[in-house]
Amino acid sequence: MHADIEGAVRIARLAADFEWTWTVENIERFCRIAGWQQPVSDEFGFGAEILTDLRVSRPAAYAAYDSDFYQLTGLPEGEVPYIVVALSDAIPGDSPEIYEPLVDSFSEITDRLVPAFGQPFRLHGDRPRIVWDLPGLVTLVLELAFDRQKIGLKIANTWYHNDALRSEGAKDDYDYDYDDEDDDDEPELFPMADTWPSSMEPSECSAELAFGLARLPRDGVIQLSVDGEFVGLFAMGLFEVWCVISAGGGQRQGAQSPEELRLGLIDRGWSVPNPEAMSLWQRTIRWPAAYAEFRAFAEDFLSELVTLHPTAHPSDVGWYASIDPGTVGSVAWGTLRHSTGI
Repeated sequence: MHADIEGAVRIARLAADFEWTWTVENIERFCRIAGWQQPVSDEFGFGAEILTDLRVSRPAAYAAYDSDFYQLTGLPEGEVPYIVVALSDAIPGDSPEIYEPLVDSFSEITDRLVPAFGQPFRLHGDRPRIVWDLPGLVTLVLELAFDRQKIGLKIANTWYHNDALRSEGAKDDYDYDYDDEDDDDEPELFPMADTWPSSMEPSECSAELAFGLARLPRDGVIQLSVDGEFVGLFAMGLFEVWCVISAGGGQRQGAQSPEELRLGLIDRGWSVPNPEAMSLWQRTIRWPAAYAEFRAFAEDFLSELVTLHPTAHPSDVGWYASIDPGTVGSVAWGTLRHSTGI
């Protein structure tokens, strides 16, 4: 898998500096400045396909301007809601190893754009999406589409973008698939079974956990238990992933004294808990991050879990994933938020 990092940064900067009027003629002028071929209307009249100069397997973009958009948004006839640009190759398969370069490229593009455009926003939704609202009626949306297995940049009419966010149940139903292949169904929130099979090695478990953290949506929560007892939780914030681990369980702590346990957790980077929840310890990792960072975070967690709650194998860990924090089971979400600062 290859992503055109430099091309992505160049097009984002060009879009930020361009004088947008969001007419069809305006799109044609943007293509000339970008060095792209002129838009070619699609056979359905919903928009136009564009051949870009990005170094990816299918260098394509799509400008949307069909009548449904005008009726939905109230835009004058002839205005363009957005252009979506493919920034990476599409990749086959569905495994953590295959997705590593996709996660890395998404993180690198974000890191490259923050100095130019400032701290972005994160959109709610089931895909990792980052947003910059810029002057001049342009909004940039960087999206990591795991279901389509590629990275895209949406250059959007700010008026349309904001109106869509205000609309109840707004979805990107018209997002153009810049590959001709049929899309698979949207993947599971957290792509694993309720437990890991006993045949999986710990390294495989940490790889799958890292992949799950990389794609966890805003407000996503993963709760973990052993023998029905709460042992840990991952929660997605705005631009960081929280990890909370329980150091309770008395006899499960082995020969360590409470003080030895406390000092060991601090030495390994865990924060001192709130006095109201002395058994809960926490760490965070930035989001988005490179896959190696998610992998190290997952490995540290599993290592800590075995130390605090010895089990025969990670397969003894049960998982529950949700995008509604209020549905987590054995630990009250309000107590966790108050005690840990999530």
